[in-house]
Amino acid sequence: MLLRLLSCALLALGTGATNPAPAPDPTPVPRQALTLKQLPEALRPESGGRLLEAWRWTDQRGENTLVAWRKLTMTRFEDRDTHTEAQRMVQLYVCQYVRQYGRYEELWRLQDGVYACDFEAHIGLIPGATTVTDLDGNGQTETTLMYDFSCRGKKVSPGDLKLVVFDGPAKYTLRGFSVVQADGRPASERPPAPPAEPCCLDQLSADQREQAYQRNEHMGRYRNETEFRLQPQLLAFARQHWQQFCAPPTSKSR
Repeated sequence: MLLRLLSCALLALGTGATNPAPAPDPTPVPRQALTLKQLPEALRPESGGRLLEAWRWTDQRGENTLVAWRKLTMTRFEDRDTHTEAQRMVQLYVCQYVRQYGRYEELWRLQDGVYACDFEAHIGLIPGATTVTDLDGNGQTETTLMYDFSCRGKKVSPGDLKLVVFDGPAKYTLRGFSVVQADGRPASERPPAPPAEPCCLDQLSADQREQAYQRNEHMGRYRNETEFRLQPQLLAFARQHWQQFCAPPTSKSR
């Protein structure tokens, strides 16, 4: 019996999926949207950055402020034939600050980007996906955000997609691919709807993954749930949130 239980435990650890707890009530914590002018000077985006979102709310830590901005950089150079080329680099910054005793302290910082892109570079938050919750009811909030990023030409293809949950400074991430919007195309040319089971691409063999990519069956799916293995309550919420927001609007509209 002991050997049987040990075998079952090892099998569970070897998979990328985790059996989540029932989804808690993800009632958002009340928050206030802020404009650039409403942000304290010390919390405003760095030079050249464009404010994407800013929020303020209160929990047991104190007054929280979330600031997200994007920065695009163009680098021009000449190739062998003396043709002028341009590479694009776009970066996303998201920071959460806590104000205590009149001072702002950085709770966490996220930085990601698309680098050395010869085509259209994009990175941005998914509209409506930034959420503040208190899933465990301990008075200290969790912050969830989703963003997609890509470097692509005229061909429309799924972008990389990340869902990140911050529980204080602790960070938990799902990494996968977005679902491409139909954009008015005929039904025969539209991509599939978000899959009923988005996890887990890492469980497929190399051949199965290649076939999934060729058929666009990787859209709306993520690689694994490893980082949430010890956080079943957060995983239940993250799964639900991924399904809701894995088909974002086109990057041109953002």
